Amino acid sequence: MKKSLILGVCALVFAGCYDKMGVGESYQYYENGVSDYEMGYYEKAANNFRTACSREHALACERVAQMHESGILTDNEKTERNEELAEYFYGKACFYGLEKYCPPK
Repeated sequence: MKKSLILGVCALVFAGCYDKMGVGESYQYYENGVSDYEMGYYEKAANNFRTACSREHALACERVAQMHESGILTDNEKTERNEELAEYFYGKACFYGLEKYCPPK
């Protein structure tokens, strides 16, 4: 019983590390977002980046922040820039490891 509990905990810890290294579920959402963005499906890209960001993918947080900053969030037209949301997602990018978005120390 103890052995299976320990193995289960180790598996969960490894799964979390696996995803944060950019090879798990968050990475797939990020890759889908990149692909959607390149094809001009900006709404879908933003949704994929938001999902990856919520799963601690720093580059996805950066990408959705850039989309809010530039106002590119819909497929057919530019939307209004949202600096507040851009700042929020840049903050998450910092928190998840992209130091270039962290305030100076």
